[in-house]
Amino acid sequence: MLHAVSLFKLPGNTLPALYAYVVGAVLLLAVVASRGDLKALMTLSRRMALPLAIIGLIVSALWVTRAKPPPLGSVNGIYRNSCCEPVELKNGNLVTAHLKVPFKLSPMKYGLEGQGLAVEVRDGRIAPSAWPNCGTLLFADDRRSFTVASAPCGRGGHVTFERDL
Repeated sequence: MLHAVSLFKLPGNTLPALYAYVVGAVLLLAVVASRGDLKALMTLSRRMALPLAIIGLIVSALWVTRAKPPPLGSVNGIYRNSCCEPVELKNGNLVTAHLKVPFKLSPMKYGLEGQGLAVEVRDGRIAPSAWPNCGTLLFADDRRSFTVASAPCGRGGHVTFERDL
């Protein structure tokens, strides 16, 4: 099924907020129109035009100036830690001998983050987590290492992997 959200890729919560405002405006206009008071409808339409235009400009400005994530290939490489098996990051996939998990890169205020994983470090290897979207990859500024952070889910901890040069 095709959803309107899949047609427009706006960042964060801007699209749902815009939808809510537009739906609210349409409902308000429908209520006024259903009462048969066309003069009130025209007055309300004129009053809503400027706020709608301003909100549209703000949403457009936020969309144009949003932070764009670096390409997924910018973190490609084989990473190692003495506790665990090697991990390969390859074009948006975390790959081990037993596991292949896709992730997305997101610029965060404290650095680059890999999201959408359900992994944790267990028994010397990266393993699937029972908690959805539990694991997070936190990249160093130079992107030569990352930390698997699964502690926020109540399990595991932080394990850092260094990239082979």
